[in-house]
Amino acid sequence: MKLVRTVRCAALGTPLLAIALTLSSPARAQGEAPPQEEMGMGLDLTEATMDLRPTLAVVGVDLTEGEPKRDGWVLNYIGTMLTTNATKSNLFVSVMKPEDVAQKLGAKHAEALKCAEDACMVEIASTLGVERVITAQASHGATTSGLKLNAFTRATLAVQSATVEVKGPPRGDFFKKTVVATRPLLQALSGKLARLKVEPTLDTAKVTLGDRELGTGTVDVKVSAGTYLLKATAEGYAAQQQVALEEGGSATLPLSLEPVREPASTPVASAGGGKSPPSPPGPGGPPEEGPLSARPPPAGSRGGGAPLTLDGFLKHPGTYVGAAGAVALLVGSGVGATAMATQGRARDTNGDGVLEVTRNDALAARTQAVVANVLFAAGAVGLAGGGAWLFVSPPKGGGVAVSAGGKF
Repeated sequence: MKLVRTVRCAALGTPLLAIALTLSSPARAQGEAPPQEEMGMGLDLTEATMDLRPTLAVVGVDLTEGEPKRDGWVLNYIGTMLTTNATKSNLFVSVMKPEDVAQKLGAKHAEALKCAEDACMVEIASTLGVERVITAQASHGATTSGLKLNAFTRATLAVQSATVEVKGPPRGDFFKKTVVATRPLLQALSGKLARLKVEPTLDTAKVTLGDRELGTGTVDVKVSAGTYLLKATAEGYAAQQQVALEEGGSATLPLSLEPVREPASTPVASAGGGKSPPSPPGPGGPPEEGPLSARPPPAGSRGGGAPLTLDGFLKHPGTYVGAAGAVALLVGSGVGATAMATQGRARDTNGDGVLEVTRNDALAARTQAVVANVLFAAGAVGLAGGGAWLFVSPPKGGGVAVSAGGKF
């Protein structure tokens, strides 16, 4: 009898233990898989389970016409209503409330409330770090009340609008119409994001997609579908390619960074049309192309410069200084010869004590001698100066080559 009671108690204890274990475990619907924490797998971020719903920010409502003290509650109510409807729609992974937006934008929030165009919407979305934005402007006039809703998609830069207008002050029918007008806008903003994983070959590479910075090294992000220019840059290296992302799609892109080439120096075009002059020869090797080559002078040239031309001499001032000096020497020679001839006649050839020249001829000969001396001196200086000028600063196309290929 004792043995029977023991077995009977054990049989009754088994179902009680099972009931206790069931009550201690969290409730689970029939057929529901156990949580991943119980399976020891952690958070699953694979392509199949990644949440690709977009993020949304409800900036708030601006009062374009009305009295802030009287209509303040209307603005707050509309902002709360927009946030609540967006959250309940389950179309967005997160919805930022107007008060959170105001805190993050700070002094720029008042200006953001008035935004209804893509130019300012881009800045708002970038600052808040969201893919979708909603702004609204309300009015409470003497006879009518109105509301304009603006929905922005960051990837396409598209702004969709909806308006609500009722007679009289904003009352129940006004808010009902607002809810109806909001639904298609939320649906238009609900397009799924795309997953993009970028794997640059350098861990220090900064990755940008269009106008936004994704991070450094390998990045795994969710972005709006669209076509972008993907770039990766590191010190001395860069890579880029065009990327087209579809809604709900996924892409893993390796980026091979290559050395950035220094911009080539501007080549010096030759008269023959195109190639730059050769460069100086390397040590122990043949001459290479470059601007400082030592090469044999062409025929008709001086020391390696371009050939001398008559036009170059005619345009050089030293030519005219030298020519003027030569002319002065010639004129001085003529005047001096005349003076010498007069002096040769100043003799008493017949012995009668009277010279063969008049007093005026003698005075003129003396003057001519002085002029001749002046012209000789000026001509010598001019001729020497012009020659020196031509030597120091030769005409274009001429010159004495130096070892580096220039001229002095």
